[in-house]
Amino acid sequence: MRAQVLLRGWLAESMRRTGRLKDPDDPSRFLERVRLRSGLLIEREPDRFAFVHLSFQEFFAACHLQEWVTSDEWLDGEGIPPGTAPTDLYQY
Repeated sequence: MRAQVLLRGWLAESMRRTGRLKDPDDPSRFLERVRLRSGLLIEREPDRFAFVHLSFQEFFAACHLQEWVTSDEWLDGEGIPPGTAPTDLYQY
């Protein structure tokens, strides 16, 4: 359930930033449409989704990392989850 809430929250914020959020149910409707029609996501179990092709997951993971490692929080070292500090990344 937490992943679904996070996904819907992320969709809502993205829709809000681009001016596409017209109704609070828009993220849920979008997710349902993608699930049913696009073939990009598969529902592994209720409220648990996966990308059909790992290349999509890798692309979005790279986008997230790019945003994270250039954020003020990361650069200042504040509130960094364990294992994601700049010094930790040298290990990879």
